[in-house]
Amino acid sequence: MRMAAASPFRYRDYRAFWAARLASTIGNTMLVVVIGIHVYDIARETMSIREASFWLGMVGLAQFLPLFLLTLVAGYVADRLDRRWIVRASLFLEMSCAATLGALVWFDAMSLLPLFVVATLLGIGRAFAGPALSSIAPNLVPAALLPSAIALNSIAWQVGAVAGPLLGGGAYALSRSLPYEASALLYAASLGSMLLI
Repeated sequence: MRMAAASPFRYRDYRAFWAARLASTIGNTMLVVVIGIHVYDIARETMSIREASFWLGMVGLAQFLPLFLLTLVAGYVADRLDRRWIVRASLFLEMSCAATLGALVWFDAMSLLPLFVVATLLGIGRAFAGPALSSIAPNLVPAALLPSAIALNSIAWQVGAVAGPLLGGGAYALSRSLPYEASALLYAASLGSMLLI
């Protein structure tokens, strides 16, 4: 009983936050890996290994550049607006991106252009979600439980960072649309959890 009382999981809002963090991290890391694989596969259909490798690097840059350029803006926005709504909007954007890619694959309409557009939009979503998500947890538990909450947040991120690429690569091997559909569902679950807070 004493252990349960000392756990951040005792608080419903923190449980919802932790579930949202885990699901979104798995979805994020799945997409990072799968978009790269998919860009390389499409490029290799008409290009040399060298050219396909170049486009693989460029899609990585498309995902990273918005994160780099918008860091200060995203931090400012997180300080001024309700962080829960920033995270919810970011998750909705990321869910929409994953669902769009899944639909494009499903209807056999995929090309490099939508992968690059979505990679850029995902970078924008992550840029705003990062600072807002990181600053929500301290508001959900008493100060005495903050070290435990931070440790559990780290565990959620580490599990997601390891599981996402594994699940994404495995899903891509089964079907090109499956990892996008799975990511969209993970983002939907994460959004649902954030709406409980």
